[in-house]
Parts: sequence; C-alpha cells; structure tokens
Amino acid sequence: CHFIPSRSDPNAKICVESFGGSADTTLLCFPGIGDVRTSYRFLARAFKESCRVVIADLRGMGDSRHFASFTPEDVANDMRSVLDHL
Repeated sequence: CHFIPSRSDPNAKICVESFGGSADTTLLCFPGIGDVRTSYRFLARAFKESCRVVIADLRGMGDSRHFASFTPEDVANDMRSVLDHL
C-alpha cells in the first residue's frame, strides 16, 4: 500500500491501494469498523477492468497508523483525504 496523510492529522497515515486503470469511474471502498482493506481485494479484482478501485484502511485499522482520535468526522475527513489524492 501507499500512505496518504490525513486532513485532520498530518502525522497520521491512511493506507491505500489502487486497482485498475484510468477509467472515468472510481469506486472507493472503506471497510467497516474492525475490518481491513484487504477484505475488498476480491471486489477490486472483479471491477478493475471497468473502473478504478481504491481500497483503504480506516484509521487505527490494518496498516493505517498514528491516529489519536476516532470520530465519525475524523473518518469522513480521511475519506476526503483519499479522494483529494486520487
């Protein structure tokens, strides 16, 4: 994976993987609490021919690291961080 800094905490890093090419459509997958991005690899492989698929770990889960808080607003900001870096 590669790491993207969080909007809410520049020291925090969101682990992201991307599958597929430069399709006009991007499918962004964030797992639920307690799960990790690798749960979406089967989906990414299935859709990579028709769209770009981006999978990411939630803060504090999987390979994402250095998060001090975990609020719904923090998670929403993390999703925006990933979208901003696409």
